[in-house]
Amino acid sequence: MKNPEDIMADYLLKGAKMLDKSCPECGLPLFNVKGETYCVVCRDYENKNTSAPAPNKNQALKSVVETEETKKTENVTYKKEPKDAEDISSQELKSVSKEKSGSAPHQRYVFDEILYNEISDAISALCRRIETEKEPRDCLCLMKSVNSGIDALKKLESYKKRL
Repeated sequence: MKNPEDIMADYLLKGAKMLDKSCPECGLPLFNVKGETYCVVCRDYENKNTSAPAPNKNQALKSVVETEETKKTENVTYKKEPKDAEDISSQELKSVSKEKSGSAPHQRYVFDEILYNEISDAISALCRRIETEKEPRDCLCLMKSVNSGIDALKKLESYKKRL
């Protein structure tokens, strides 16, 4: 099964236009394809009769890297549960797992490190863009995004300390 980024990339290569509106189901961008507007990811999942991606507006979690520890679990799902629907940055990562063995702390640690590194890389990329941005309005938007990323890293660190 293709991941959402690959599905969207395929449609862009075929000439579809990404819109600035989001899908109400999954939060991913809507596309205009031959005059018709729809979510290409949800439609692709519907056509393949599989479940659509988990609803979230940020798509911070692209996928879970399979490790030896995740192979030992029967069912592992990761989801975001917003405390406030308007404030995405206040979401906390929740992990629900049914395990065969006691490998949960190591598994969460691996997952936390992957997520931490992805957020750090995104912050670095945003900082590089800020350096070259000419429009003050766009620069401010990028700086707010960096602050949101830093807040997410702080929350992830406090989450790890609680374990």
